[in-house]
Amino acid sequence: MHATEKNQAWLRDYYRAIDAGETDAYMAMFTEDARMVFANADPIEGRDGIREALTGLLGSVDAIRHVLHQAWQLEDDLIAFECDVVYTRKDGKEVTVRGGCFFVFAEDGRCREQRITVDTTPVFAT
Repeated sequence: MHATEKNQAWLRDYYRAIDAGETDAYMAMFTEDARMVFANADPIEGRDGIREALTGLLGSVDAIRHVLHQAWQLEDDLIAFECDVVYTRKDGKEVTVRGGCFFVFAEDGRCREQRITVDTTPVFAT
């Protein structure tokens, strides 16, 4: 089943803030004790850790843009989606990779867990 309109709007707002570099806006969408797993990296615990990791990733490229495709409502508090992520590297080259993600929401509507499946190897290849 397609994700609810409320959750699709949440995704659009979240990725709009990330793509615009609005750190405080997207970090406010996480619970304080949120957890993130980015590809095969070790889990990141807590909003401060997530802020540090995302700031590092976003600082390693000139720009990032998410093109959301399909989103599915798996449970009331769980959605999955796929997207293309367009990275603009420091050398100006654009690299697009396909990715997917799971979000688990807390009762207050903020993200308590995010699991990202994407291979960023092409982004950082020389």
